[in-house]
Amino acid sequence: MFMFNGCGTTLYGRARPPGLEGYIATKFFCLMWAPLVPIKSYVVVQEEGWDVGILADKKYKLVPLEKIWPAHFKRWLWGMVSWRL
Repeated sequence: MFMFNGCGTTLYGRARPPGLEGYIATKFFCLMWAPLVPIKSYVVVQEEGWDVGILADKKYKLVPLEKIWPAHFKRWLWGMVSWRL
């Protein structure tokens, strides 16, 4: 993940998967820190580092899922549709 002046990719969301360790997060393309397009979902098994305001130094152990996790995609799609109405 890499962001520069609010543009780039980052992980959003924390959903507990049934029977798995860690949590599910989705990698989004962001513009001005706003998540616009979901790219891929991952199971985040381990998270290390620090986060203070807009400064962060985090390291993750990611296990990719085969497809974008349906719940995250449905929320994103509903947000995009309701914004356009």
